[in-house]
Amino acid sequence: MLHNPQVVLLLAGLVAGCSAVFALRASRESKRKVKQQEAWPAFVDGFASALTSGLGRVEALEVAISRCPVILKPGFETFSTALQRKRAQDALSTLKDSFESASVDEFAELMIINERLGGAGTALVLKTHAQRCRDKSAADAMARSKTTSTLTIAKLGVTAPWVLLLLLISRPESAESFETPAGLSILLGGLATCVVAYRLIVLLGRMPSEVRVYGKEN
Repeated sequence: MLHNPQVVLLLAGLVAGCSAVFALRASRESKRKVKQQEAWPAFVDGFASALTSGLGRVEALEVAISRCPVILKPGFETFSTALQRKRAQDALSTLKDSFESASVDEFAELMIINERLGGAGTALVLKTHAQRCRDKSAADAMARSKTTSTLTIAKLGVTAPWVLLLLLISRPESAESFETPAGLSILLGGLATCVVAYRLIVLLGRMPSEVRVYGKEN
């Protein structure tokens, strides 16, 4: 049973700590995907350059993979293995599964369609695809910036009352007013309200899931 406001503050701290851990994990995964998305055009440009230099499609893919940004290399491991055992067209499905990205899905479909049409104009198709990916990354970055600013202000609004409360109960005369059943009820009600408000902030401020037209949706 709760006997003093310090216990409620401790409970609030535990809730905040757990929320921060889950938010940190989600943030790391989100940042990894963002970095992959931003690095993807560099791989596409490398592939286009290798094709333009006269290499075949498979050789050009291998060169582009060897020179791609480090953040992309783990996603190419399964694809590189499949590329040695299957036709490039058949191996592209593994690329979709590894990256789970709409940009990579689009690249795979473009390569499949282009190969069926004889491979004409591949370099131009790739350059157009790379530019489209860059434009998408720029638009997403702007949206994330606005969302992050809004979420930061909202989270400060949830945190501020508890910081103020901590300062208030550091004085014995203020702490006594919260040691009654009514005072503790107010604190618990405030804690519940803040938890609900925080979850709503995260839910409403979340970026829309990426729609994968050519692959499985997240």
